Amino acid sequence: MNKLVRLAVFSALLFTAIPVGAQVLNPTISGDDMLCPEGTGTVTTQVFQGYQWYQRYYGSADTVLIPGATSQSLLMDAANYAASYLIVEVTDGVVTEMSPEFLVDGWAFLPPVVMTNGDFTIGPNGETVICEGDTVFFELMQPYTVNIVWTNNGNPIPNQTDNVLEVTTAGSYHVSGAPAVCPDFNQNLGVMLEVIVEDCSAAGIGENTLSGALVFPNPATDQLTVEHPSTLISSVDIHDETGRLMKTAIINQTAATIAVDELNQGTYFITIHSNGGTEVKSFVIQK
Repeated sequence: MNKLVRLAVFSALLFTAIPVGAQVLNPTISGDDMLCPEGTGTVTTQVFQGYQWYQRYYGSADTVLIPGATSQSLLMDAANYAASYLIVEVTDGVVTEMSPEFLVDGWAFLPPVVMTNGDFTIGPNGETVICEGDTVFFELMQPYTVNIVWTNNGNPIPNQTDNVLEVTTAGSYHVSGAPAVCPDFNQNLGVMLEVIVEDCSAAGIGENTLSGALVFPNPATDQLTVEHPSTLISSVDIHDETGRLMKTAIINQTAATIAVDELNQGTYFITIHSNGGTEVKSFVIQK
């Protein structure tokens, strides 16, 4: 059936005359109006003698018949039904009516991001370097709050299901989790979190000799402010999670705002340089 004929048939269905004295059906649709990625849902209508379901994608003017959808309920999957309107045509005796449109939308989530905090520096290959006795904290950011699994060297870490992991030993760390609204949508962090522990007692290797610097907002979008309440900041370096240098800025003042709009979404490390030493902070870019 071509488009003009299909629309004509649909229009005819909408304006079918109801015989005098016939029952008014008033069909409505209820059920799942938000679908999780890779998930399913169900919508249904009241009990009638016959059914035919239709669909109109968001932004389209075309309402099309769904082949084989002739039951009281309709099973949906996110790939085919998210961001679309559903209509059901019902028949009872000689009366046929169309329901109002029912919007079905879908959840969309950014990839997992981990924030790093604590006493650490960044190695030449992007690894997290801590001194013996120091601690670094890995925090899995929102919305991944359930079904969290932390691993070290590929092995699940027992009793570690919170979004924050305290790390004091070397290893190759990883995490996966799911949003609370879609607990079956488990996602893996796209990188390994390499941690190296060094003996810093002899020559101060890896120690942060500056402290108290502030980096905000965090997460950031297009601008990042770095400041220290009492120390002149000479410059800053920004590295990504792999250790690649992404940006260098000369500051020579106690506070400055840096443009970061060219950075892609993810976790980054900013090394703050001053005459008093260096300090490393992590921050997240969210678009």
